[in-house]
Amino acid sequence: MGPKILQLAALVATITHGSPGFPQGLPPAATTPSSGATCGNRLIEPGEDCTTCPQDCDIADCKVIDQRRKATVHIASVLGTNPSGVALRVAYKSDRLHLPGSGLEPTVRSRVTAEKPSTQVFANDMEHSLRIVLTDAQGLGGSRVEILFDRCDKAPKPHDDIVCWIERCAGSGGPISGCTCTVDAD
Repeated sequence: MGPKILQLAALVATITHGSPGFPQGLPPAATTPSSGATCGNRLIEPGEDCTTCPQDCDIADCKVIDQRRKATVHIASVLGTNPSGVALRVAYKSDRLHLPGSGLEPTVRSRVTAEKPSTQVFANDMEHSLRIVLTDAQGLGGSRVEILFDRCDKAPKPHDDIVCWIERCAGSGGPISGCTCTVDAD
């Protein structure tokens, strides 16, 4: 294995510790609560988890209809930084959106694609949110990831039912603060 591959493998282990289904590395990073988080709205938001807000983690019934919904996640980093590893969470309302399979199954991974071919994507579906880890030796600042969801039959259109946040962001020099993500959905 070349040095770049070994660095990326170490980075994945570092930024994903504490993430179910991913390798172990450093202690988990603290999550900063968001003043806009609303427990009970069926959407895990920054600052919430399944322990503090279990009703947002309940998996709702979803009768999939023959329609897809594309969500595009935009990753940004602080000027002068270019992370090579990012762990992020994309939460969605399970009564409105669905992904085939769960956990680390290939069907989940097939619905999550990076804009740049050099980016490696690891996706873990928890049926109410996706934990996505991205690595790219060329850098991830300004990158985009697309997720192709199935729509549920009761989902209104348009709807505001997807949020994202960065769990960890790192480069070859270690953790990078100030990385953000936004999500657009059609």
